[in-house]
Order: sequence, then C-alpha cells, then structure tokens
Amino acid sequence: MRFARGGASATLFPGRPPQAVTRDLCAPSSPLPLESRISSPCRSPRSTDRVDLSSWPAGSRLIARCTKLKDGDQQSFADHDGYRLAVFLADGHATVPELDLDHRGHARVEDRIRQAKDCRLANLPFRSFAHNQVWLWLVMLAQDLVAWTQALCLADDARAWELKRVRYRQLHQSGRIARHARQTTLRLARDWPWSGQLAAAFARLQA
Repeated sequence: MRFARGGASATLFPGRPPQAVTRDLCAPSSPLPLESRISSPCRSPRSTDRVDLSSWPAGSRLIARCTKLKDGDQQSFADHDGYRLAVFLADGHATVPELDLDHRGHARVEDRIRQAKDCRLANLPFRSFAHNQVWLWLVMLAQDLVAWTQALCLADDARAWELKRVRYRQLHQSGRIARHARQTTLRLARDWPWSGQLAAAFARLQA
C-alpha cells in the first residue's frame, strides 16, 4: 500500500448532506459490495465506486466503515441512527478488512504523538539543533518508560490512561522512605485515592 488517506464525508461526497451519506452507506440493505464480515459493533468495511476517483492514482479505492456509537459518545451532525461513518482512500492490493485494519492502526500512532507533546515534545527549549535532538531523545525515553510501566505494572483501565492521567494519579503521589532492620520501605499516603494501584504496581514489578 502506497497511501491511505482519511477524509470527511462532506469532502468526498460533495453536494450531499453528511447525514444522508451515513444513512446510505451504513444501512444493512446498502447495495455496496460486501467483501468480509466484521463482528458487531462495527458494520463490515466496504469498497464503493460512488465517488469519482479519476484524479487519484490507478487502483485507488474508497473504503467506508460504519461504527456503532457507544454510550457516552457525543453524536455529531453526520451521524445517523446510532452509527458513525469513517471513510478513507487507499491504493493497496490487500483485502478491504486488511486495508481497514492498517488504516485504523494509524490512530495509535497519532495518540503517541499527542502524548509525546504532553511530555514536552512541543516545547523545544534550545536554539541549537543538536541540543534539541538530545531533548527529543529524552522525551522519547520518558514516553517509553511510562508506556512500559503501564504495560508491565498497571492493570485494567490504567493501562490505557493518557500520560497526563498517569502523571497525576501515579507519578505525583507523595510518599515517605522508611528504613528499619536493613530494609527500605516506601510508605504511600493513605488518603491518596490511587495509592492502592501504585502499591499493586510495585508488587507486580517485584513478582
């Protein structure tokens, strides 16, 4: 695959209301060819020829994917009947589900870039390129440490926390180092709501 580009339905379907596009492409009886099945809550991604792709490279396909809104999701103007439409262009020779899986994987990359900005990637403090390069390495190192800490030490929903939340709930906890009988103990604040999670994280690390 040489490219995969997402876009708004209003751009790819000019002259048609976004809600009408979602209704037509997400309807179970839509005449679009169905190349595979994907379990609920996602309707299967489909390749459609309803858009003029003559200005794009040969072999380009428009892939439409309908996702059922979950409780708490904010509905947008383009959503219809509890479904949200996502469309993207790709020119790969893989199957539609494979192209869809590869394209959705980019969302994780964008999440990591956003979290890196929260870890001071957006603020390069030096005028020298070499110094800022070292700063970038430190940012990436800090982000890797947090990511591995979440994967190895935390559990359940805490593994998917944003970096800001990890910093506030875990890294900012106060504690006191106590030494007795040649043993060093970190005593966490009892009134901190997430102290139990941090204690469990240390236990997993020592296991």
